[in-house]
Parts: sequence; structure tokens; C-alpha cells
Amino acid sequence: MKWRGGFGSEWWQSALAPRRKKSVTLSPIECEEIGAANFTSHTSRPWLQIKFADGLPAGRWLSIWYSAGLLDDLSRPIIRFRTRNGNLTELLPAALFGRGTWTGYVPPDTIQVDISPVEQHGRFGFRVDAYSTSSVVRIAGMALIRHPWRTLIAGFAAATGSTGKAYELIQYSTRSCDFRSYHAWRLQGIRELEPDGLDRPRNDWREGPHICVIVQVDNETSEASLVTTLISVCDQAYPKWSLVIVSPTNHWMAAIGNLLAPLGRHAIHVPPEAQVETLWSGLGDNTLLVPLMAGATIPRIGLAAVAEYSIANPQHEIIYADEDEVDHQSRFCSPKLKPDWSPTFQRHARYVGRAIYIRSTVITSVKGALAADLTSASGLIEELLAPDQKVGHLRRVLLTSPQGSPDKIHVGSIDDAAASAKQETTRKLAATIIILSKDRADLLGTCLDSLECTQPQNFEIIIVDNGSKEPATFALYDRWRRDPRVRIQYCPGPFNFSALCNSAVAMANAPIIVFLNNDTVVRTPDWLEQMISYASHPRIGATGTRLVYPSGRLQHAGLTIGLGGLAAHVERDAQPSQLGYLQGLVANREVSAVTAACMAIEKAKFISVGGFDSVAFPVELNDVDLCLRLNAAGWQTVCLIKPVLVHHESATRGHTLRQDARYAHEREQFRTRWLSHIRDDPYFHPALSLHSVATALDR
Repeated sequence: MKWRGGFGSEWWQSALAPRRKKSVTLSPIECEEIGAANFTSHTSRPWLQIKFADGLPAGRWLSIWYSAGLLDDLSRPIIRFRTRNGNLTELLPAALFGRGTWTGYVPPDTIQVDISPVEQHGRFGFRVDAYSTSSVVRIAGMALIRHPWRTLIAGFAAATGSTGKAYELIQYSTRSCDFRSYHAWRLQGIRELEPDGLDRPRNDWREGPHICVIVQVDNETSEASLVTTLISVCDQAYPKWSLVIVSPTNHWMAAIGNLLAPLGRHAIHVPPEAQVETLWSGLGDNTLLVPLMAGATIPRIGLAAVAEYSIANPQHEIIYADEDEVDHQSRFCSPKLKPDWSPTFQRHARYVGRAIYIRSTVITSVKGALAADLTSASGLIEELLAPDQKVGHLRRVLLTSPQGSPDKIHVGSIDDAAASAKQETTRKLAATIIILSKDRADLLGTCLDSLECTQPQNFEIIIVDNGSKEPATFALYDRWRRDPRVRIQYCPGPFNFSALCNSAVAMANAPIIVFLNNDTVVRTPDWLEQMISYASHPRIGATGTRLVYPSGRLQHAGLTIGLGGLAAHVERDAQPSQLGYLQGLVANREVSAVTAACMAIEKAKFISVGGFDSVAFPVELNDVDLCLRLNAAGWQTVCLIKPVLVHHESATRGHTLRQDARYAHEREQFRTRWLSHIRDDPYFHPALSLHSVATALDR
């Protein structure tokens, strides 16, 4: 077909025009329909079959528009294409505000299309509102507008037969948007509350907790900001709430009474210096406290979502949700889409923020607490957010504050919270550093020399040689063999990272094992001391650290499961001055995994989970798999930010991983074993894109 006209031609406009939307029906698989768009499941991953109005769109580009229940756990839906050669799955954007859209390619030999909306037992709401099919020209046009160069590379890949790579690049070009687009992204995804449909109560609200909304009012509070807050409270779908005004005077109470009277509601006044128990006097022990600053608003679903979450998770004594801001032009901005409970990150970055809900029973244990302590910078909430506290994360945006409003609930930061995990470090042998190597004496020599700056020198080194042949390598070994701290173990044969490391661990004499790549260079003298202090903590399994390229750009500050399809380094290539999303690049924090290029772990913990899996993951993804097994055993993974090492990534073996077909089996093994984590990394919000290394919104 020969093109006629330019980009403004009728042909081009027709190619990019939205296609007609068509309807679908959903047929439950391993779950049952209990009402319009409502289902119940007794498995953790319920499936629904999508039945298209005009037959399967096999071999075509498909767009679907869907709605999910706002009272359900937020999750990325999984779409599954059943083909004659097996099943293919792909993750869809999570419907944070109730609506989602996905566009992707349906394999030509597809015989059935299924969707798994949630990863939970019990009731859930979901429907596919419509679908349409698109031409490859329209999809390429959309991608070209957003990421021209990446789209051109995709076109080249398709022309040379690499259709899988082309599809991946197109998805990367269309499946993310930066936070500057948050207002439009939010409006596109929001829908009205459906209390008799998708959002019908999951539990009997008559048996739900009473929610006490506590609004702080002071001399700086304007009437407009107070009215804004009270209107949002009065609009709540959940009925069991009461209102407390914490204020030095009661001159606001008459106006507040006039606002609440038509609704049959009233508010009580409590002075800031009153005992904290006064806030819920007469309400009983099953009370949830919601501190608010005047000017902040709660969405209509807000208190209902909190009540449902508290019923489903009675073990959580403190709950926090996501939040955003609104600027002077009434545009939503600055979304804070938070990780699940991360006590190390909280100590360093105060990420929990303002959207917090506390069971009254927790506060009664704090002696001398006052009413003002819940809405001020007194430190009461920080005291309650202890590492061993039972804290839950409700993954919905349930609070909107005026942009630039002072954070009177959580302020300040801790320069170094490692002291809470730190144990006394002496000069006795504390760590065994294991380094795998094959030739490249220049890299290994630089790495070993850099270890001389480490303080204190309380470590031994095991070098595992995997078949070196160059004379320079053996000359280097002869020099370092004179050091009593150094042992060299010769292990020729096929490269199996997992097996080589496991054999070295068996020879280690120290309680802490440190896996270190031979292409790393230490830049921080106390790097080992910091890693040992965290790895020794009973709560922590693997510990990693910040790795940078020789240019200073970021290479590693923790791995995100699902990023790039399996696992990848979040914020890779960030400049040294960048703080990262929620200050994640300047604060020690929990992550799902760290790279074995520099990883510390107690030998006993390593052995208890069976070490690296040398059968399933001999080369690829073994470090991620180890961390996830440690996490499953109850130990958290932490990435430290202050210790810095330079990493010449893959300098010994080359840049072949992730794309190399030799490791396709390992990647498939990982996907099968850890699909739930790929779908939902607890330290990476499900509304964030898995198609952008720089943190971005999913779409």
C-alpha cells in the first residue's frame, strides 16, 4: 500500500482514530458469580473467561477497558492467553481509582482468553466494560508519539525478525507516564462509587469498627479549609463515624454544628491538652482514630475502605494509606504511592506520612499522651511505628492535602538509624568475603586492593577460581596467597554461580558471608561494618548496598520484582544528586531482593533456606530467588545507601544476561515459581509501571 499525503492525511487520521468499543461477558473459572460484576473465590488467584462479542481477536492488537472494586485489595490483573502450545500471561495496570485500560497483542494461536482480577480469597468486584481491536499502525503511531526513538528501534527489531523484542519495546513505549501527568492519569482512571454494584460492602458494616475522625484546628486555620475537610467527612459512604475537633478554643463549634445538623450529626470539642483517651470516650475499644489537618479531604470511599481493611486484617494495629495533593489550580499532584510496611525505610524517610489510622487500643499503652499528640509533631506516632508493630498498608489514595501544607504529623529524619540494628563490632573474624573469578587479573587485583581500606580488618577472603588460564592471574594469586586472610579454591568446569558459591560457603569460618563480584571497588571504609550490623539482625536476611557505575550513575539500590518482566534495578542510571521516589535513593530501605554482586547474609540463615538453587538457577536470577526464599522464611531484605561500591557490571562475563537465550529456561523457572511476586512486589506499589526503570505511573 502506498501512502498518500502527510501526517494530516485522512488515511493517517483514520489509522489513529479510536476503534468502536464492543461488549464482553465474563464466565467464572474456579469461582462463582454472586451478583452483577461480583464474584467469590476460594482460591488465591480466581480466573474469569472473557467471551468476546464477535469472536476471539487472535493475531490482533486488543484494547480492553475494565473496572475493579474499590473495596478489594489493589492488584494488577493478569490476562492469560491459552494457546495450542501453552499459556502466555501478561500483567495489566492496577485500577487504583476504579478503572483501568490495557492494550496488547493477542497471539495468533489463542483459543481462550482469561483474566485474574485479584490475588485474594473471598469476594471481589470486577467487570470488563468494553473492548476494541486496533491495527499495528495505530499502536505504532501511539508509541511513536510518546517515545520516537524506542519505537523506531522496535520497528527495526520487527523488520529483522525479532518480533518479541519489538513487542517489548512497544509496551515500554506505551505503558508508563511520568508524575507530571498525574492529574490527567487520575481523572482517566477514576469512576463514581457503586455502592450497590462493584463497591457493595464485603462485610456487615453494622458490625464494623467505629471511626473517630479527629480534625486539628488552630489559629492559622481558615474557614474555607475547615469546611472543605468537613464536607468530605460528611460525604462518607461508611455510616459509623463521629467527629472530634481538637482546638484551643471552641469558637468554631457553632459553625460546625450548623453544617452537621442537617445530616443529624454533631461534633465534640476537645482541647489539645486533654488526655488522649478523651478523643474516643464512650465509643468503646473497637475504635479507629483518623487524625486530619484542616484542609485535607477524604474520598467518599475512604472510611469504608479503612473499615473493610480493618475487618479483614484484625492483626494490624496501625493502618496507613496512599495520598496525594491538590495545587492552587485544583489540579491533583505529588502522589505518594507507598510500599508495604518497611520499618527501616520509615526510620530513615518517614514515608508513612499523614494518611494513617490507629486502633485506640494501641494508644492506651502510651503513658501521658495528649489529644494534640495525634495531630502534632510530638513524636507519638513515630513511637507507635516501631519495627515490631503490626502495621498494614491500604493501597488506595485516601487523603488529599493542599499542596505545600506543613506536615504536622510526621517531620524530621534520622541521619543514621543503623544503631537500632547495630551490634558491637570487634576485631574478631566477623565475615568471609567470597569472590568468584576467572582471569581478568586487572579487575580482581583492583578489587582486592580496594578491600585494604576496609575498617576494621575483621574478615577473611575466599577466591573461587573457575578455570583461569592467564599467567597474570596466577601471579596475582601467588602475591595474595602470602596474606593469611586469603584462601584460593580452584573449581574448574562449567560456570555455575550457585554451586560455586555454595561450595565456598561450606568452607567459610565467619558467621557472616559476603558475596562480592571481582569487578567491584570499595569506596566506603565502613561498608563491611554497616553490612554486618544489619545482616546480624534477627529480622533481616540478605543485605545489599548501593552500587554505582564508574561514571557515578546508579547501578543498584535494590531490585524490584516484575520490573522489566522478571526483576530489575529500580532507578538505574540515576544521577548521584537524585533523591529517588519517596527519597528511596537516600534512605536505607526494605526491598524484595538485592544483587549478589555485593550481598551479606548470616551463614546460618543461608544454610537454613538451602543456599543458592544450583539446579533451577545456575547462572541467572539465583540472587533474587535466594532473597525471595529468605523473605518467605520471615527475614526481610534491606538495601543500604551510605556504603558505596563501584561496579563494572558483567565485566568478566559480558553483558549477556536477561537477553541471552541460553538462560530462557531459568527465566521461565523464575516466572513459574514467583509469579505472585512478579505480579505484586510488596515494596513497589502496584499502580507504578513495571515498564520503566525510572519510577513512573502505569497505564
